[in-house]
Amino acid sequence: MITGETEPACVEDASQLAEQRNGAPVMEAGCAAVPVEANATKRGYWRQRTLHSWFIGRKPQRTCIAVDIDEVLAFFVPELCAFHNKRYGTRLQATDFHSYRFAEVWGGTDTDAIRKVHEFFRTPAFQELQPIPGAKQVLQSRLARFRFVVVTSRQLVIEQETRAWLDKHFSGIFEAIYLGNQWALHPNGEHGTGVGSAAQEPQRLFANRRRKSQVCKACGAAVLIDDLPHNLLDCSENGVFGVLFDFQGQYGWSKSPAFESKDIAVVHSWEAVGELLDRL
Repeated sequence: MITGETEPACVEDASQLAEQRNGAPVMEAGCAAVPVEANATKRGYWRQRTLHSWFIGRKPQRTCIAVDIDEVLAFFVPELCAFHNKRYGTRLQATDFHSYRFAEVWGGTDTDAIRKVHEFFRTPAFQELQPIPGAKQVLQSRLARFRFVVVTSRQLVIEQETRAWLDKHFSGIFEAIYLGNQWALHPNGEHGTGVGSAAQEPQRLFANRRRKSQVCKACGAAVLIDDLPHNLLDCSENGVFGVLFDFQGQYGWSKSPAFESKDIAVVHSWEAVGELLDRL
């Protein structure tokens, strides 16, 4: 069972979160990131020296690690492809997704893309996403050293479905789940109803959008494991170390030349994530 705040996306700032935790410090011991060396080595597969420098001078008991869901814990794009092909007569494959802005892949507007994704949320396939190999084993075997939380861009309208999937595949691993509520469907008539509890509280479910860097700083996460470069670049600029998860190097949307000058580790499997964490 996943514990923690029920509406983490509504946290305004670190001070508010501290109040919700009865005055306990938000940035717990060992969770605050420190700047890397100015002369950090060039980007390598592990960025071992850079990552190690992030924690020099601290001996955290259980460092807080934030983990994304889609494409990091679960294969989302393949099932979305299958749905789109069946519903709209396309012949998309996961390799066609050079961008995670789906309108740039199958055409149309962002509003159309959001509507299609919310249609996918209503299908049984959404609840049957396959977990990425090795994720549970790596996380579960390191609970003694790390605290794990989920930080996802998913929308509040699918919070219940998200928690159910995590309880099924990652029970007892994550202390809390934080939804950034990005790409939420605007509550204007038919577009704001029919998914989860959207019909009950449309305005609340459209508001409260948060960047992952904001959520990580508020919950005290020192590291974010994510598949999208812009999320990690934003975190890097805000004191949170980034780990880019590009499964077997197959994610077209995970490639970014900007990483050449940023302190972001790149991994291609959960076994590689485990080795990286063991170096902290």
